Amino acid sequence: MVEPGRILLILPNWMGDVLFVTPSLHEIRLRYPQSSLTALVWPSCRPVLEGNPDINEVLPLDEKNFHKGFWGKIKLILELRRRNFDTVFLFSRSRTRGFISLLSRIPQRIGYQMPGKKHFLTHAVDAPPYDSMHRVEYYLGILRGMGFSISKKPQYVLEIDQESEAWAQKFFKEKGIKKDDLKIVLNAGGNWAPKRWSAILFGKLAKKMMELWGAKIILTGVSQDHAIFEAILKEASYPLVSAIDRTHLKQLAALFKNADLYIGNDSGPTHLAQAVKAPLIALFGPQDPKITGPYGEGKKTILFKNKGCQVPCFLPECEWKRCIDTITVEEVFEAAEKIVQSSRFKVQSKNEK
Repeated sequence: MVEPGRILLILPNWMGDVLFVTPSLHEIRLRYPQSSLTALVWPSCRPVLEGNPDINEVLPLDEKNFHKGFWGKIKLILELRRRNFDTVFLFSRSRTRGFISLLSRIPQRIGYQMPGKKHFLTHAVDAPPYDSMHRVEYYLGILRGMGFSISKKPQYVLEIDQESEAWAQKFFKEKGIKKDDLKIVLNAGGNWAPKRWSAILFGKLAKKMMELWGAKIILTGVSQDHAIFEAILKEASYPLVSAIDRTHLKQLAALFKNADLYIGNDSGPTHLAQAVKAPLIALFGPQDPKITGPYGEGKKTILFKNKGCQVPCFLPECEWKRCIDTITVEEVFEAAEKIVQSSRFKVQSKNEK
């Protein structure tokens, strides 16, 4: 393989997956410190990479607008040709993106050898079964196949700017949350229903932590999560702090970083919390945390229930929810108690009530 000068990195589509790739981007930077690295990624994931010291440029792949359809792909191909990349790493499994890299006349095209994609590659690495390992390790496998020596403890890479840090402090002040208060963030959303722990259970948990510990409970999420917030609020019977639909990605990460505990479902925000080393509890149901759970070192607890269903499961709706809703309030509370007790707080346990 010729030493690259201008490297294109074609990334997956979702926030969590982009974070899963960041250890690979770091390894590429270590291997080629003088090369220019450009990441091609969906606009919604662009903030994950902004400020990343391993990347020179983030190029949006806007398939809903500018790059939509046949002519949109032609625009993309012409743009990539103009940039004269000499190497591309394909972390996306998309055959279309493999074909685009070929048509963009990038001389060295590196990725997993997969049906319908291997003919687009100049350097094809044998692909392991997709669900046989954590996604971070799966993406690093491309580099291992190219002879890279990988760091012993890969970590997510996420940079938080000073403005977002300042926003988090201002938010706490506006909401009357003091520095010495026990701050617990609940993120009850998720991109499909079977991955979401019951809002009623979140409400019961919030109530218990407020009654026993005097915790300040902060709810985060997007605009679609307002109904979930209302259900949690009704069950908790206490005032809760809402940051729902009030943050951009880096502000959300700053909020997690400055909280004492994060509790959330299998979702992108949970990986953000892991990236900023927030103490966390992740609730898993239809997906296997060994494959898509929070990765790397940190103070984390993963609660995962499997009642005999196939995992991973991708049903958009499930009438039973026999996995995630079998996680009890008591189990989450006990996990939270262990984390909080090991910090600067000495909270009252359930047995001292």
